[in-house]
Amino acid sequence: MQLESRSAFNPVAEGYRLLLLTIITVAVLFTSTVLVLGEVSRPNGTVSGPVANARPSPVSTAPAAAAVSEKGGTVNATLTDMHISVDRTSILEGPVIFVVKNNGAVVHEFDVIHTDVPEDKIAADTTQVDKVDETGNVGETGEINPGESKTFTITIPAGHYVIMCNEVGHYAAGMHLAFTVAADTVNATLTDMHISVDRTSVDAGPITFVVKNNGAVVHEFDVIKTDVPQDKLPADPGQPGKVDETGNVGETGEIEPGASQTFTITIPAGHYVIMCNEANHYAAGMHLDFTVN
Repeated sequence: MQLESRSAFNPVAEGYRLLLLTIITVAVLFTSTVLVLGEVSRPNGTVSGPVANARPSPVSTAPAAAAVSEKGGTVNATLTDMHISVDRTSILEGPVIFVVKNNGAVVHEFDVIHTDVPEDKIAADTTQVDKVDETGNVGETGEINPGESKTFTITIPAGHYVIMCNEVGHYAAGMHLAFTVAADTVNATLTDMHISVDRTSVDAGPITFVVKNNGAVVHEFDVIKTDVPQDKLPADPGQPGKVDETGNVGETGEIEPGASQTFTITIPAGHYVIMCNEANHYAAGMHLDFTVN
């Protein structure tokens, strides 16, 4: 009887076969995983791109924009024996709050004097021994006991000031310093036929306009409070070639070529038009919008 022949078992070939099956299985699983992870659902149900390309929005490390200087503000002052210190020696004109602390061992005071005299040259008071003349006093605390504080608010115009203690002998001992209140200034240049300013918005309050005529003809500089856009002011029926100046809050008058003029006005928040209202100059384009916040 003849037996059926069978192939002998080859362990090496069987190993290669199992390895190949394993590789195929892993490849299929990897492909499925990539397809699943390749898309993510957004909150609204739409599908975003591959996760590998998704990145969180970078956090900005840029510094915040510098705040625009405001008019007036707070000045913190400390009195000792015999010295005055303040946290700022200049400020834009406007309401100023002085917060004054007496850290000394004796009574002091805090006086604000508007004067053109240097801080150490104020004249003696001829009626009070060891005190100085307080002409130009715009505000003060009165006497402050040791360890106490006082606060007062004043609105003062641009100029040079002296802060001092005028208790007997204290000014002479060195309790004085110079303090400056600066004008809020807008610089303007007039040419033929154009107006340019270095700022188109300011805070409400006192504004000083410094205007130079660089043109070849006479110009003027008018500030008009109005809700009308700069190029829509109505004509003045009584003056051909000019526009209505209703709302005029300040002006230079006529400025000769090469000349300059300065004026200061206190104006509230709102929309303004700056213009030249010499005959036909407004129509030629000498106007711009100006905002007071």
